[in-house]
Amino acid sequence: MSTGDQTMSSEVPALSPADVNALLTNPDAETRAEIVGRVASSFVHRAFSEKESQIALEILRAMAGDAEILVRETLALQVRASADIPKDLATTIARDVDRVASPFLQATPVLTDADLIAIIRGSSPAKQAAIANRPLIGEELSDAIIATRNVNAVSVLAANEGARLTERQLTTMIDHYGRVEAVNTPLAQRATLPVGIAERLVTLVSERLKEHILTHHALSADLATDLMLSARERATLALGSGKGRDLPGLVTQLYLNGRLTPSLLVRAACMGDMRFIEEAFARLAKISVDKAYLLIHDGGDLGLRAIYLRTGLPEGLLPVFRSAVTITRDMQIDGEPYDAERFTRSVIERTLTALAGQGGADTEYLLAHITKLQSAMASDRLRKLAG
Repeated sequence: MSTGDQTMSSEVPALSPADVNALLTNPDAETRAEIVGRVASSFVHRAFSEKESQIALEILRAMAGDAEILVRETLALQVRASADIPKDLATTIARDVDRVASPFLQATPVLTDADLIAIIRGSSPAKQAAIANRPLIGEELSDAIIATRNVNAVSVLAANEGARLTERQLTTMIDHYGRVEAVNTPLAQRATLPVGIAERLVTLVSERLKEHILTHHALSADLATDLMLSARERATLALGSGKGRDLPGLVTQLYLNGRLTPSLLVRAACMGDMRFIEEAFARLAKISVDKAYLLIHDGGDLGLRAIYLRTGLPEGLLPVFRSAVTITRDMQIDGEPYDAERFTRSVIERTLTALAGQGGADTEYLLAHITKLQSAMASDRLRKLAG
């Protein structure tokens, strides 16, 4: 090889005849690995002439069969991102032991999806996981990875935002691995999820991830509310509680993602979660929580109405919030214990009385949600009796 070739990069020196001779005759693995690295780097950077490139390829092919893993690993790492190496060399490296092949399989652009699928079906779990971590993964390749039943590979696929996972594939992953934390955690943390997938994951993940799903993915209004209440750990009504929860942070995330919906707030009020209402009203009205508290719990009628109108919520839903505030005040006065069910029932009864004879879309909306709450309470009572 010519060391004076004008195409040679100064950062990728060409091999001298002595280097070539040492490469072919020296039994020292470290020496061979060092020289193979230089040959491969020069080839990848297109530093050789056409004739030199052919010679370099023959050297690389020979070293791909070297007895020492260090030599083959060095070669694989140097050429893993190159689109210029021939298919036969790429295939040889891909069939090598995991330590050599895995980093190569994760990056090589030479092998097609069909090649990779064939490797997945007949290779080790480590190689399957490496392929699952490629920058871009199409539907057929994802199917092949999911079909391996290799939990590690499937978890890597779930975490790979470059994998274009369809709702069908996500459903299969949940069906087989939904209760496996290594899979359901990265699934819940994906940038986007179909509503049905997000709602299935809610029942499978930790409390921390439930809050993440609530604030980052679309959910039905009812499930979003139930999830929020669960995250607040409301086993009993305890005004001003919420120990261990970052309530301002939760409300901020809901607000930024457009999830502080009328439905969410109506049901929170009916369940007696007044701290949530205070934080939510403060955020929507763009005032401090201290001021929101004073307005909401005003002894007269002006404060609550003023902040409510400023939130931009439908005016026709105001009665349910007024009922919740009134019952909260009554509890503080009479000192009688209220559990969540009793509080909800009281809010519903008081709100229905206030709505008697009224009409309009907002009233119908509110009545529909109150009906759902009544049904949910009845179902919960039946479950308790059955248990």
